[in-house]
Amino acid sequence: MELYAKIKKSSKYYKYQGCVDGKPFFFRITKIEPREEYSCLGDGNRYRKSDLNFFVKLGEKQFFPLS
Repeated sequence: MELYAKIKKSSKYYKYQGCVDGKPFFFRITKIEPREEYSCLGDGNRYRKSDLNFFVKLGEKQFFPLS
């Protein structure tokens, strides 16, 4: 099972890094560093947990949201 995320529309990063061709996309979280403010690593960037919605990938294109 792998952890994925999408940048929230409310994040200031959404319009710069959260969309491809105007649509939000999933990216895999490769590492979480709990003591850092920008603790989630994925898509070659660091993100705050508050800027992301998290998902578990269930199938090829199936994602289950974590709340």
